[in-house]
Amino acid sequence: MLCVTPYYAPAYVYGGPARSLPNLCRALAQAGVEITVFTTDANGEGALDVPLGRAVTVDGVPVHYFHRDWPGSFFYSGGLASACRERIGGLDLVYVASIWTYPLWPVASSCRRERVPFVLTPRNTFPKVYFGHKATKKFVYMELFQRRLINHARAIHYTTEEEAAGSAYLRLKPPSFVVPNAVEFPEAEHLPASGLMRARLGIPQDALVFLYMGRLHSKKGIDLAIRALAQVEDGATPLYFVIAGPDVDCQPALEQLVRDLSLEGRVLFPGFLGGEERLAALSDTDLFVLTSQSENFGMAAAEAMLAGVPALLSETVPLSKEVGAAGCGFVASLEVASIADAMRRAVTGRAHLKEMGQRARGLMSERYGDQGVARSMVAAFERVMAATH
Repeated sequence: MLCVTPYYAPAYVYGGPARSLPNLCRALAQAGVEITVFTTDANGEGALDVPLGRAVTVDGVPVHYFHRDWPGSFFYSGGLASACRERIGGLDLVYVASIWTYPLWPVASSCRRERVPFVLTPRNTFPKVYFGHKATKKFVYMELFQRRLINHARAIHYTTEEEAAGSAYLRLKPPSFVVPNAVEFPEAEHLPASGLMRARLGIPQDALVFLYMGRLHSKKGIDLAIRALAQVEDGATPLYFVIAGPDVDCQPALEQLVRDLSLEGRVLFPGFLGGEERLAALSDTDLFVLTSQSENFGMAAAEAMLAGVPALLSETVPLSKEVGAAGCGFVASLEVASIADAMRRAVTGRAHLKEMGQRARGLMSERYGDQGVARSMVAAFERVMAATH
């Protein structure tokens, strides 16, 4: 089996998919699936420092990195295209995590020519809210080029029922199935001692810290959380909101909003946090905040909960239903007043946040363990291959 994706670990600058897809590939390999990954060396504006054009073992999975020939988010790679044309013939199945990017083109054409089935996973790039200010351009691209390629797929893999429902308006031909992301975060068992991030950012040790970690994209609803924080401040408890991640389209506007609301010094933008800095941030966080307009899963929140951090989620994040039912966090609507109310409950119930975090850890471990997800994916792949004969 071959997995083709425009980026792969350790290109964590791209957010959740750069973590969830490697989790899946590793779990499949551990389940006995012979899987290889083709990807590019893209890492935001730069490139990964990895060997190119030959297999590199990443968590037990052979990964071939190919040079991204053009900068930007189309991820054009002549080397990846050549490898697809040369090596797809004879495979049982190809799994493609590329929708609006170049790798879908050589994969779809090679699979069609060699009569190899491929499964496509959009990772929340189909729902309308994802289109944002580029909606017209993307709809035109969909109708002129994309739809034809997608309809060659033998199946579409969604990670939640909500993502599948949000994509129904496109009326795509391939059948679909739902299997959740695997949430594996071994480092969560060995977080550093608390206090490191607070010391680095000048946050008092007795403060209550909210954390958002991920791409700074307008669909993430970060502005709503900032406005809500401004309504919660009462002087009794020092509140800090750390917004960590690379900017996509909204950091200057968010920083201006912070100034307008007089929250300077309380809302902090440390940029992308990776490695030990990421672990230190989770160790120092009281509540993870994800008030997104749309998520296919919410990988950053899931990993935070696996690290024992309770979460405040908007009801549009699929994990919110389980979080609310299990009592391991707070759920709010996409309204400032509702988010502010959830934040106040976190403040008044601060003594119970650690207990909620332990319930969150248990929920993630039980529901989204990698081996259970791998078994479900293997069963789905077997159905796809059986339907092609």
